[in-house]
Amino acid sequence: MSLMDLDIKDSYRSDDCPDIGKCFVSKMLEQSVIYKRAVGFFSSSCLIKLSYGISKLVSRPNSHIYLIASPFLSSEDVEAIKLGYKKRNEIIEGSLLRELKEPKNEFEEERLNFLCHLIEDGILDIKIADKYSDTSDVGMFHEKIGLFIDEDGNKVAFSGSLNESDNAFSHNFESIQVFKSWEESRRVNIISDDFDRLWEDKTNSLTICDFPEAVRKALFKYYKPTYQKDPDEYESRKKTEALIAQVQTKPKYNCPFPPYQYQKDAIQKWANQGFRGLFDMGTGTGKTITALYADTILLKKLNYRMATIIVCPYTHLVEQWVDEESHFNIKFIVGYSDGKYKDYLSKLNQAIQDFNDRVIDYFFFITTNASYKTEKVQKALRSIKGNVLFIADEVHNFGADGMQSSLIESFKYRIGLSATIDRHRDEEGTNAIYEYFGNPVIHYGLKEAIKNGVLTRYFYYPIKVSLTEDELEKYIEITAKIRKNSFVSEDKLKLTKEGERLALQRARIVATAYNKLGVLKELMKDHVNDHNILVYCGIGKISGGVDGEEVKQIDEVCKILGNELGMKIARYTSRENPEERKNITERYKTGDDLQAVVAIKCLDEGVNIPSIKTAFILASSTNPREYIQRRGRVLRKFPGKKYSYIYDFVTLPVDLNKVGDYSEELLRNFRTLAKNEIDRIKEFSSLAENEHESDDVINEITDAFGLNNFEINDDFEKIDWEEIDYGE
Repeated sequence: MSLMDLDIKDSYRSDDCPDIGKCFVSKMLEQSVIYKRAVGFFSSSCLIKLSYGISKLVSRPNSHIYLIASPFLSSEDVEAIKLGYKKRNEIIEGSLLRELKEPKNEFEEERLNFLCHLIEDGILDIKIADKYSDTSDVGMFHEKIGLFIDEDGNKVAFSGSLNESDNAFSHNFESIQVFKSWEESRRVNIISDDFDRLWEDKTNSLTICDFPEAVRKALFKYYKPTYQKDPDEYESRKKTEALIAQVQTKPKYNCPFPPYQYQKDAIQKWANQGFRGLFDMGTGTGKTITALYADTILLKKLNYRMATIIVCPYTHLVEQWVDEESHFNIKFIVGYSDGKYKDYLSKLNQAIQDFNDRVIDYFFFITTNASYKTEKVQKALRSIKGNVLFIADEVHNFGADGMQSSLIESFKYRIGLSATIDRHRDEEGTNAIYEYFGNPVIHYGLKEAIKNGVLTRYFYYPIKVSLTEDELEKYIEITAKIRKNSFVSEDKLKLTKEGERLALQRARIVATAYNKLGVLKELMKDHVNDHNILVYCGIGKISGGVDGEEVKQIDEVCKILGNELGMKIARYTSRENPEERKNITERYKTGDDLQAVVAIKCLDEGVNIPSIKTAFILASSTNPREYIQRRGRVLRKFPGKKYSYIYDFVTLPVDLNKVGDYSEELLRNFRTLAKNEIDRIKEFSSLAENEHESDDVINEITDAFGLNNFEINDDFEKIDWEEIDYGE
């Protein structure tokens, strides 16, 4: 076979060829005996990337590789060269030495050893190009060309943006033009002549010099007497061996506590539905454990021939799944953008390749929604051949438009997990979830969980708070704008995109109402010596800073608890990395040096801090999914925790004593908020030990705002809250 036998395109771009190294360079090297390459900058990563795919080339007689690269000169280097030409070689040598970084792993180290042997055997020659002469200014050599030659003398040349680096091959957006000697000999000859003139130092305004001896010696510290003649095969084999070692112990149930009957019943029904279904289980009732039980049962039924893909909305949820793996002898390939998991894509691709080739029979991959949706992960997962179980944690997120398209039809077996499967005011998104995952196999809510002792019993206290005059003015103003950005469609009131933005803005006024701070401080005075406290803040800012400056509610809460009341507290937000959050959770369990956690959004989806005993919920919400989940997370079982206590800050437009001061027109705007707050009070109090203590509050609000005969008239159909980037 020769270069002429290959299917070679006229051009390659990253949009249709994400890794040009694999789909073009490696393919050419397999049929070549000579490779000539001019790249941008010299570096250890440049050398390492050069090593990919060349083993077959260098195994042939008379093979040779010619590499031209440029030193990376800093501004200080350039200035030093300008000061005196005699320093030039010394400076270039220093810049080349700087770019010889320590290999990141054993495979990179072995590739450098491999290249050292090629240099020693005279197969690899390296020269350095720099743009400097006595009559020109200092610049850089930035040309990128390449030439492949096979045993019959056929040539393939290319030019474009492609460098020899990992970023260039698989991360950057690159493009090259390709020319074949049997079709475009003139273009090939031009590139060939250009390279040869470079190599022979016959190019104007460039200086080509031999590879400095000092740099060669620095590279040769990675030299070993023996080397792997095919580093690609060696790396692939070792990674496969590691993967096999990781999964060689069959996943199995190894938990110290047996599954509850409701978990067994759910799994049986799921099996009866063709191993598809939704697990509608209240927060804290063991959704994760139930799904892993189901996974091990299906895996065994399929003779341990199955891949498991688990997707969670957030990194902290991924880490919680990983924490459960020990109970099932499972080792996950963890996939999200974090330093310790940065090579997850290569591990995933290797696992899929080995699974498809039946080198391994099963693997487990867990990732976040954000990583799962990426083009590279989607492409990898869609290439799996064989049985796949797909588990979606907090499955309601997959009803959003941006997630529905990521669902992979070839995944035969499916589990959707959530305490609140139905999407608030989004029938279409809810239906999409049911169509893909199947019918619910269990409805196990908080009522059953509390009754059966799976969750703790609790006391509920609604705390009335009203908006300030400024907040009320903004609330009224935004409400008027929302009305202008609403329309009726199919007998339902809907919002424009601007209306959705305004609705979120109005919701944040309610969540971060300024008066909550003073009320919280007074309440907290009775708890300054208590532990296992959670203060759950709203997302947004309040006008509470110096000179009316807006500050985050969470910052003010931390100031009150930590500075003014002298309590030992910690923040728990997206700003804290997984390790920090894990450390906070462990400190919080003991209570010795941490009394309270001040958080944003952590109660909405998946955070497991079972030691929470007393919760102050400042982040008022009218979304049932949110407030149901928040309550459930406070009720998790923990040693010594008999009851939980929930203080729910109920935000009203105005103080109840002042309702009569406002016109009927304004009261119509107020009633919607008041009615939504009452709905939450009723939901929270319905399962509380002190259920009827909330009746007085409900009656007070109902009477004050005249809600007995009131129906909500701005029940906007679909605001895709799950698609909103809340941040902090």
